[in-house]
Amino acid sequence: MGASALDFDGVICDSINECCNTSYEAMRRCQTYSSLPSQMKSEWRSLFYLNRGVVRPARDYFKLWKWILDPAEDHDLRLSALGHISYPTTELHEFENAFFAERTSKINKHPDTFIRENPIYDEVMQAWDQIPRPIYIVTTKDELSTRTLLTHYGLEIDGLFSKDSGSKPYALRMISRIHNLAIQDVRFVDDNPEHVQDARSTGATCGLIGWGYGPYLNSPPDIISSAEELITFLSHE
Repeated sequence: MGASALDFDGVICDSINECCNTSYEAMRRCQTYSSLPSQMKSEWRSLFYLNRGVVRPARDYFKLWKWILDPAEDHDLRLSALGHISYPTTELHEFENAFFAERTSKINKHPDTFIRENPIYDEVMQAWDQIPRPIYIVTTKDELSTRTLLTHYGLEIDGLFSKDSGSKPYALRMISRIHNLAIQDVRFVDDNPEHVQDARSTGATCGLIGWGYGPYLNSPPDIISSAEELITFLSHE
């Protein structure tokens, strides 16, 4: 017996379009960036798509946009991290509040748009009914949007650890305790190599998804790249 744990963005849903649009609107709500045009430039969107993999919690979108919008930065090189980007803490908090306010407003007022901007990956739809239970979602995404999408796509889960639940390693340890499992019997998949490395520090069995945003960051060769491989990995085979 074991437990299956999956990240959400980049594993279950492709949220890159929604995250790009929502985070850009959140930047426009910030006083420093209030003069940004209402129509996002195509080159900005392209840079966001290319570098989405370095974002971890939502506040990192602020750092990514600062880099995109700074003409002094070298945009010919892909980002490998966001640590070098400086920012005032007040601006970061202003952005984070605006980001979740914008997303909540979209879910409540334009739910069809929100769903359309968050398509489910074909690999997950093909594999879902064969993924061993219990199934947990372990994500830095907010609970409202995660549950909204799970409900829409008819994906039943046994538990959710979202952005306010603590770190991913903490969530994996909790799953092992809840089900009285050895930690290695908790199997976790994520699309971000850094998240996978953090999770492995717990002793959990971790795999890297190949259809998300982060595999280009120091990726190992054994990426999970199909529904069949996902089922096999989570089935302890």
